[in-house]
Amino acid sequence: MATDWGSVTYFGQRRPAATGLPAHQQAGTEWVAIDVQTCLNANQAGGPLRNIAWTVTDAGNGQTEPSEDTYSQFPAPHYPIAGYIDPGACIRGWIVYPIVIGQNLTGVRYARDPSLAPLASWTP
Repeated sequence: MATDWGSVTYFGQRRPAATGLPAHQQAGTEWVAIDVQTCLNANQAGGPLRNIAWTVTDAGNGQTEPSEDTYSQFPAPHYPIAGYIDPGACIRGWIVYPIVIGQNLTGVRYARDPSLAPLASWTP
């Protein structure tokens, strides 16, 4: 989806995110990963890039932010928890979420500011 500063893309999900992962601290959840990309137009100034801009919604209407946990078994490349994007660059990677077992993802959204409406959203 194009924006006035670049584009964001949701490519798909992996469930479970990987095998051999430690259980999430929250009982009744499993690791689910989404494959996403953010691109910045060449005429824009570089700036921060954070996975917190990407949230998912499940069939129980739960909205989940990315996990701060990182394990070597998570799909690679990892989308930055906190990073920087250069002008004209694209960053693609996997973001992992703890999702209630049995709850399918019903939405993926991108919002630079979580208090505002999303700039882009998809139905997986």
